[in-house]
Amino acid sequence: MLEDGRQVLPHNEMITNLCSQLKEINSKIKNQDKNNGINTEERRALRKKWKELHNKLKKCMHPYVETILKEAIETKSCLCIDDAKTGARSGMYGQVISDILKTECEHRRIPFVVVPCAFTSKYCQVCNTIYTSSKCRSKDYSIFHCPNCGDTNCDVMAADNIRLFGQIIWEHGEQAFCDWFNKIPKSKLQPGEDIPW
Repeated sequence: MLEDGRQVLPHNEMITNLCSQLKEINSKIKNQDKNNGINTEERRALRKKWKELHNKLKKCMHPYVETILKEAIETKSCLCIDDAKTGARSGMYGQVISDILKTECEHRRIPFVVVPCAFTSKYCQVCNTIYTSSKCRSKDYSIFHCPNCGDTNCDVMAADNIRLFGQIIWEHGEQAFCDWFNKIPKSKLQPGEDIPW
């Protein structure tokens, strides 16, 4: 998500399919490892297929990465990159794009900040509160409900929070960010608070 709200990394069909296939392979490996039901040849074949799909996923993402990098260069901006841990082992979408962006920024000398992703989709900038309850997000994780401020798109909110957190780190340093972040009130929903789902 760019600062003006444009989304440059849509979930296109090819990326969605590749992520689904990678998830399925990871699930097979994980389930078979638990049950000791996978032999070396089967594991090797699954890992080979996983690597092929992972490389395809990377290639699919390069046009989006180029758009993001071009925008950062043209606007002379510091890129704020989500330190996504989700998908780190599985090689999924968020982790893949974060890794590509970090590498390309280093090679091209584009300034960037890696932002800790904790609570980026649960922090309401309007009322300056982190809502720790999973009930604040819709079942499909697309909508965040702030009991004080109302509903907003989770992806847009997270992108805006990543930008804010990155700006604080870039301008004031990591320690200042940690000090600020630790002072943000954390709130669980109170019994009886209204949630629209």
